[in-house]
Amino acid sequence: MKKLLISMFLTALIVSGCGNSAQQANTEPQPAQGSPAADPVVIKFAHELREETPQHIGALEFQKLVEEKTQGQVKVEIYPAAQLGSEKEVMEMIQTGGIHSGMITTAVLSNLSPAFQMIDLPFLFPTRESVYHLLDGEVGEEILSTLASTNLVGAAYFESGFKQFTSNNPIEGPSDLSGLKFRTMESPLIIDTYRTFGANPVPISFPEVYNALQQKVVDGHENPLSTITTMKFYEVQKYVTLSNHSYLGYAVVFSKGWFDSLSPEIQDALKTAAKEAAKVEREAVVENEAKYIQTIKDSGTTVNEFTEEQTQQFMEAAKPVHEKYADVIGKELLDQAAQTIATFNK
Repeated sequence: MKKLLISMFLTALIVSGCGNSAQQANTEPQPAQGSPAADPVVIKFAHELREETPQHIGALEFQKLVEEKTQGQVKVEIYPAAQLGSEKEVMEMIQTGGIHSGMITTAVLSNLSPAFQMIDLPFLFPTRESVYHLLDGEVGEEILSTLASTNLVGAAYFESGFKQFTSNNPIEGPSDLSGLKFRTMESPLIIDTYRTFGANPVPISFPEVYNALQQKVVDGHENPLSTITTMKFYEVQKYVTLSNHSYLGYAVVFSKGWFDSLSPEIQDALKTAAKEAAKVEREAVVENEAKYIQTIKDSGTTVNEFTEEQTQQFMEAAKPVHEKYADVIGKELLDQAAQTIATFNK
């Protein structure tokens, strides 16, 4: 009996001890979200361009900088070449939080915020440097801020550069566009620009452009040299005209609901990384433009360049577009932009 009582007493002590140990384990502090021991935050970043493009180079730079600046607390997964959907679909998924981030053309964003239409105004920017000065300054930040009401956060501007014409006939003046079917993006301002020039604008999603040109669904289209070359649009067009008639920019955006849930330190790291990556992306665009022109020429496609007189003819023809969209974009913002550009170019 004594042995039995001693055995029961020892068993009770062991059980009590184990219980206390379990209780102590449960009250141990857990690693905080974002600490090295916690799983990293994973960002899905989408864009519609191929992996050999300057835009994808910029996306890779963004990925690298984010992971460096957050010491691995944030990882970036990149989905290029419209893997997650068309540009419009990606934008909508970012708005709803299905995708965290992406690179969206300013023309497509103009469907959410009219202020972005200013960037697509024909012949607004005299030089590439004047574009950077405007977009990286107060005017550019003000335009990005208008996205807040659309459940997006704008961080920085990437680019494809100045747009050029591609066509199956030479374009030397506005009258040469009369009656031609021209592919455009889904932007009211761009559509109206081509109507003003006398063309018939046909909105077609980006992944379908090559086939539309090849099958002559449209007679021509506009895009920067980097896109014309990497997407091989020159293969199915007889002429590329260096017109520099307008600018194609991208904005790096985040889903606002998701972005607001992050710590201020991570938010700052993401925005800073986007701005720094934009510089690398732009350099890649500029460095390759001479090579792009040579590639197009070597293919047998004719490359023409606007004279100063031809540029003036198109600028005159484009005036009604500037007048029509002054109220839509906002006269105060346009005046601020015009003053910023004029001051920079003095």
